[in-house]
Amino acid sequence: MNSKLKQTIQYGLSLLLGLGLLYYVFRNEDIDKIWQEIKGADYSWVLITYGLTMLAHFARAYRWNLLLKQSGYLVSNGEAFLALLAGYGANLVLPRMGEIIRCTVLTKRKNVSFDTSLGTVVAERLFDLICLIFLLSATIVWQYDVLFEFTQKILSGLIDNKASLIHLLYFFIGAGVFLLIAFLLLRQKLQLYLQQSQHPLLIKGKEFIKGARIGFLSVLQLPNKTAFLVSTLVIWVSYYFMAYLIFFSLPATAGLAMGAGLAVLVMGAFGIAAPVQGGIGAYHWIVSQTLLLYGISETDGKTYATLAHASQMLLTIVFSLVSFAIILLTSPKNHDRA
Repeated sequence: MNSKLKQTIQYGLSLLLGLGLLYYVFRNEDIDKIWQEIKGADYSWVLITYGLTMLAHFARAYRWNLLLKQSGYLVSNGEAFLALLAGYGANLVLPRMGEIIRCTVLTKRKNVSFDTSLGTVVAERLFDLICLIFLLSATIVWQYDVLFEFTQKILSGLIDNKASLIHLLYFFIGAGVFLLIAFLLLRQKLQLYLQQSQHPLLIKGKEFIKGARIGFLSVLQLPNKTAFLVSTLVIWVSYYFMAYLIFFSLPATAGLAMGAGLAVLVMGAFGIAAPVQGGIGAYHWIVSQTLLLYGISETDGKTYATLAHASQMLLTIVFSLVSFAIILLTSPKNHDRA
């Protein structure tokens, strides 16, 4: 199977999955009512989030450029910014294609090694994963009461009345001990298998882990770690307020507290990471379910998710098209190497 046919199939499958999820989420909803709510939204808050979006994108491009410089390449922040925006546009066509596109842009325009560039992308993605895990932990601590009440409701429907939470805890502890003992007994055989196996998935997995390790170590070796950490802070603070400020654009969500914004940011990130274009369907479902925890009806939650997702997708399409036009119509300056 040639690469173009494979990409076409991947695109079609991910798009069908996304549209299927979107249909599932909205199948019982009054679309006209949701549309009227969106039309009547206060778009001044959306415009503010647009400014925060571009700030987050530029901070990400700047942070990426720090890693490129550490690798020995001199790339302007403007070039990194253009490549990043082009990558975001590519993700709307095929999930995870954006990382490939932005590395390809720098290879073509600035003669940056593709492998080196991809390694820096893996490094920042790994660092973002650590940030997301930290924010998830912070959400659990900050919103403990809300989450505990929700968990109790779920467990009450799954656990027999005669069972107790302590029995469930014993079960998980026992299962964990069993798996740990099994791992210790089979560890040498497992290591030998992983070392000798030529299975394509295992080979790719080992290459990814190796690249992630090298990339993460490159972050630790940065001479300007403060700039890296500050730019990371700017990215995630911008993301947070992008999620939170949209609350004020709709009457149903205007009264939500800041903790709800953090929950939407974290859970929405998982929706965006789904293997569908732009997280369509997945983002709408997980965000609307998250807002149920805060007393927002499912319909109002889906209205919020639609407004937040569509407004960001529109901005991404516009700026990615502009970036592609600049990339195609302009010539880069001479290739530089540090």
